[in-house]
Amino acid sequence: MELIPYGTHSMQNIHFWKPEEKKTPRGLLFFVHGGAWGSGHAWMYRLLALPFLDLGMAVAIVGYRNYPDANAAEQVADLNRAANELQRCKSDLIERIRHTSSSLGVCLAGHSSGAHIALWMLVDRVNHAGMEMSKDSKTTIQAEKLVFDSFIGLSGVYNINDHFDYEASRGVEELSPMKPACGMTRDNFKSSSPGIRLARTLSVMEHNKDKNLPCVDQYMPRMLLLHGMKDTTVPFSSTAECAQLLRSCGVTRYSEQYLGNTDHGQTVLDLMLGGQTLDCVKSFLQDCELNPLIIKSKL
Repeated sequence: MELIPYGTHSMQNIHFWKPEEKKTPRGLLFFVHGGAWGSGHAWMYRLLALPFLDLGMAVAIVGYRNYPDANAAEQVADLNRAANELQRCKSDLIERIRHTSSSLGVCLAGHSSGAHIALWMLVDRVNHAGMEMSKDSKTTIQAEKLVFDSFIGLSGVYNINDHFDYEASRGVEELSPMKPACGMTRDNFKSSSPGIRLARTLSVMEHNKDKNLPCVDQYMPRMLLLHGMKDTTVPFSSTAECAQLLRSCGVTRYSEQYLGNTDHGQTVLDLMLGGQTLDCVKSFLQDCELNPLIIKSKL
């Protein structure tokens, strides 16, 4: 395991593994852990690397600042910095992944609040790409950016307003770090919700559709949204409503799966130790290999 710092804070580091030296890596997993925005460490998820190393993938488990050291928007900024640093220091490995005949690509994945900030980062990259294309349809790819070919969201929180109401129904809304981490107010909760941010991006693209720009679907990587049906921490309706919003924005390259007899923590434990989640993820990655997707915006 290699520890890659990308900032001065003790939590701004990447826990990185690569397959055996003799093997050409088939892919890269960029994993963002959860912890309700206020807890969790990358080292707690090290077992997650093993099944993906067995697939021939390199694994990057990203540490980032927790609340109160960083709010949700600043955590998204940490992820961007981590992605850029990984692209800088592992560019040769990533290039080899791009050119291997059985590549699984670069997969962005997150669990719980980690899925929230990971999708937020992805949506903001779509937003930036759309804005740039609105200015100049000949905008070129920024070579220093890590390009994500797929996204996996596990038991994610995607609408902060809705989840605040759910936490209030359980009497934990003032105990949870989510409220202060996401800005304290309903308006800020909207701004912190990836689906709503994507819908706003779509409205900008629609305004500029006379310029013959690509639709939002062509900016998004292939996506898998997974949720346990027995999740009482983040209800599976969070994923269902996110999928509905993606559809309304014109996103088509995604699938949603709901796992019976699976609670909130089990989705990520299965990813480490084997189970329904890992089976679904492996199948999804295999499909990505068999049906590679060219992302026009290179997020």
